[in-house]
Amino acid sequence: MILAIDFYHILSNLEDHVLTDKEIKSYIYALVNYLELNDYFKGVIIKSLNEKSLATYSFETLKIKMDTDFIKRVAVSEYEQARLKKIIKAFINLEILQAIYHEISHIIHNYIAFGSDVPIGYLYRVDICALNDLDISDDDYDKIHNLMIIEREANINSLENILIIIKKYIKRPELFEYYLSKLQSFMLVGYEIKKSIVSPMEILYDGVYHLEVPSISNIDLYDKIKLGLPLKKKDMRTYTNNERNIILGKNNLQG
Repeated sequence: MILAIDFYHILSNLEDHVLTDKEIKSYIYALVNYLELNDYFKGVIIKSLNEKSLATYSFETLKIKMDTDFIKRVAVSEYEQARLKKIIKAFINLEILQAIYHEISHIIHNYIAFGSDVPIGYLYRVDICALNDLDISDDDYDKIHNLMIIEREANINSLENILIIIKKYIKRPELFEYYLSKLQSFMLVGYEIKKSIVSPMEILYDGVYHLEVPSISNIDLYDKIKLGLPLKKKDMRTYTNNERNIILGKNNLQG
C-alpha cells in the first residue's frame, strides 16, 4: 500500500504541529515509493518498543517499527537540555524525521547489499550478516553497534538530511548549529588517536569479524570518515582543522 503525500506540505509546516502517526506512516511510504525501494520494505508498525529503541528496521521481515511516543519523550528531554527556545514542535518533528531517515538508510543498505552490483555492497553485507551470525552478549553488541558501517552511515545520513531541511524549510540558525554539532560528533565516533589512528573499521574487522580490512580508494576524506575507514594522522589533522567547512561543503550547505 502506497500512500500519496505532498513532501513540501510536510516539510514546510514542521513548526506548526507535531506530526501525527498517520502523517509519519504516509511520509515513510511516500519516501520508499519515491526511492523505488518497495522490494525491500513491507510496512510500518507504530508500537511501544519498551524504551529499548526509537525505531528499527528488520533485514529479515523488511518492516520498520517505530515507537513514536518514546521518540517524542526523548525529544522533549533533549530539547530541554539543549536550552533551545520556542521551537519545540519543530524540534520534535526533526527528531522523528531523523529516526525515519535512519531506518530508510537501512532499507537502502539492504538493497545495495543484496540487490545491486555496487562494490560497497560487500561492506554492507558483512555488517548485515554479522547482525545474525555474531554470538556476542547484548553489552558487547552495544559496544560495536555504532562502529558498523551501516550504523555510521544511517546516523550520519539522517543528520545530513536534517541539516538540509533546516536550511531550506525552517531557517533557524540555533537549530542548524545544534544538529551540525551532533553530526560533527557522530563523524568521529569510534576513532582512537594513539601512536597512529585506529579506525572503527579496524576495530571491527580485526577484533570482531576477524576479516582482512578491505582496501578502498578513490573516495574523499569526508566519505572515508563517514565509513569509518583507516586514516593517517595527517588526514585526521586535515579534517579536524577544517571540520565545519568540510561538512558544509560536502553537503552543499555553505552560504
